[in-house]
Amino acid sequence: ANAGNTWVAGTQTASNGTYSLTVPAGSYTVNFQDNSATYVSGCYASGASGNFAVDQNACASVSVPPDKTGINVTMPAGLHISGTVSGPSGPLAGIQVNANAGNAWVAGTQTASDGTYSLTVPAGSYTVSFHDNSSTYVDGCYGSGGFTTNWNSCASVSVPPDRTGINVTMPLGIVISGTVSGPSGPLAGI
Repeated sequence: ANAGNTWVAGTQTASNGTYSLTVPAGSYTVNFQDNSATYVSGCYASGASGNFAVDQNACASVSVPPDKTGINVTMPAGLHISGTVSGPSGPLAGIQVNANAGNAWVAGTQTASDGTYSLTVPAGSYTVSFHDNSSTYVDGCYGSGGFTTNWNSCASVSVPPDRTGINVTMPLGIVISGTVSGPSGPLAGI
């Protein structure tokens, strides 16, 4: 359960699929994630198909008190977009890979030590973006010719069926740096 963007409580479902979260009085969104990557992650969205949505903007607010029961969802089976991320010297670990539908984030993961990744998504068309938190490699997306830094050239990756081989090679970045000051001296947080 999340209050805004703040995680408040979590649990795992029992063998019969039931769960119970204990939270203080407030308003929450209830999110569901399958760690096996078989089912699509998302949230409770009353009125949506299966009371479940991938789009975090569609999450229903659940207010307590009183206790709320019947916050039931049906999680759809996921499809997969997978590939390998490399740099000039070989596979890259720890690269953030995201699947986006339009401007909405749908799924994300990080590359394993061998540079591989797998995103679990519902049926649809996605752009796949790549971000290096260490700022060593240039960010970009998957384009028709592989990796591109031109965000207007991101290729649409459609599933089903599962899509494998969405492989990219990220180039090393070149650094531009300097100092930002105001009339009284250096400025932090700019």
